[in-house]
Amino acid sequence: MTNEVFFLPIIVILFLISLWFFLEEVWDLALFARRSPQKDVKNLSTLRAISLFEHHDEITAVDVRPRGSFRKRRLPQALSAPYEDDELDTKDLIDLAPDNPILIYCDGGYRSRKAVGAFVEAGFTKIFHVNRGLMMWRLYGGPTETDSTAPS
Repeated sequence: MTNEVFFLPIIVILFLISLWFFLEEVWDLALFARRSPQKDVKNLSTLRAISLFEHHDEITAVDVRPRGSFRKRRLPQALSAPYEDDELDTKDLIDLAPDNPILIYCDGGYRSRKAVGAFVEAGFTKIFHVNRGLMMWRLYGGPTETDSTAPS
């Protein structure tokens, strides 16, 4: 009886994690695999995103988290475009050309996935999404900055 009580919560947790990964994969197929040919929208693994960001100066990082989170920690030279209540705040992106490649991210990937459509609607044509967001970016040692480390 003791073993059953111990293993049941573990089995439920593993099932929920597996379900989340499955649903995330289905969501990714809908978001990234079915885009029109004139739009370049890709979901990148964390390591691929770090490599792309570090080796391509033309890519602009765009943070879709609330501005408070953006100020605490972000990708180097990132721009802030908070996505809240299904609205994308693009006032900091005014000088960014729509054909400029952007790397969008949030803390864990949920908010930025939701924001992909808003970037497409705003006219951006080269959108790269950081799968699992800033948490995995930091775990893999990707560069970040804070207000105190940002260049003036």
